[in-house]
Amino acid sequence: MRTSTLLVVVLVIAAFCVGWLAVKATNDKVNDKSNIEITVDKGKVKRDTSDLTEKAKDIGEKIKQDAKDLVAKSNEPLDSVQSRLSLDRTSIDLLPESQADVTVMRTGGELKALQLGLTASADSNLFTSGGAFNAGDTSTRVTVKAPKGARNGKIAITAEGQTVTLDVIVKR
Repeated sequence: MRTSTLLVVVLVIAAFCVGWLAVKATNDKVNDKSNIEITVDKGKVKRDTSDLTEKAKDIGEKIKQDAKDLVAKSNEPLDSVQSRLSLDRTSIDLLPESQADVTVMRTGGELKALQLGLTASADSNLFTSGGAFNAGDTSTRVTVKAPKGARNGKIAITAEGQTVTLDVIVKR
């Protein structure tokens, strides 16, 4: 009951603030009476609620269109937004003081000039080089070198938010 009473009080105060209700008090000194007159401006209530309804419809339509745009964007194939990386093999075997080339391919998306990120696992002592795509190229080479003292490891090949991994086994 308290909550509903509070709600009514808040609504009445809000109605006064926006001009829907007006109070006029008069004193009749002859008859020793006070009169309080409450006026409801029905025209203003109708105009304001009509304006609010239109604004709510406009906001609803904008939200609906934004949601459609998001759904359409999320349904785009990944290939149309970015290219996919793949390797010609997922692992290589190296002897100490040797090297091997791995071909990295990309498909879909914009085939713009791009340098791959090449990161060898921390304690492997492996070296990498290459990995540059020229505009329009669909493949490039990455060279992995195993110097003396190199250990087994992984090479993370990264571009455009995706990573492919190459396992490197150093034979002794």
